[in-house]
Amino acid sequence: MTSNTRSFFASSGADFITKDPQTILGVLAVRVGLQHAGDETQQIKAWERQIALLQSALKVLDNPPDGVLLERTTVYRAFEA
Repeated sequence: MTSNTRSFFASSGADFITKDPQTILGVLAVRVGLQHAGDETQQIKAWERQIALLQSALKVLDNPPDGVLLERTTVYRAFEA
């Protein structure tokens, strides 16, 4: 089994909390668009919701995390016949 990171966004926790969600989504979407020829609409919609949820959850913390890493990884599996 091998893994290949296709899309990612990384920042400090404080930066992630205040960054415009569409900016984060743009970074992820550009990378996924360069790597895939298919329709990535469902993935982008999922990221929109995940970004909003994570930002909301992190805003209530007294101290934001040192960093945030969002990534989409494709895992290739070899199957024996």
